[in-house]
Amino acid sequence: MDIPNISNNDEILPLEIQEREKFYVFCFTSKGNQQLAQYGDVLYMNQKRKYSLIYINKENVENKIKELKALKFVKMIKRSQMNQLNLDFAHAFNQTNEELKTIMKKKSEIENV
Repeated sequence: MDIPNISNNDEILPLEIQEREKFYVFCFTSKGNQQLAQYGDVLYMNQKRKYSLIYINKENVENKIKELKALKFVKMIKRSQMNQLNLDFAHAFNQTNEELKTIMKKKSEIENV
């Protein structure tokens, strides 16, 4: 296996992360799920429930959704709500710690009495 030679003149481009959206595509047949790879990145396919989890680039979302809805085997398309959730759990963690501290303090006061 040959290792490519990178000279100092070659510019290495930074990796750009493309923004994508997650969709659940429900099909009438499980065979239709296999054809969805043309429209985006298929992350998960459920043969029994006949749905797929597909990622589509944000700049192509409107066109791809129109194309998907036009397919005969597509029953329904749902947009994932993960982008709208607040995934910062620091506040909840701090609140739980404060509650535990008060409970422990009450226990120690009862034991000391």
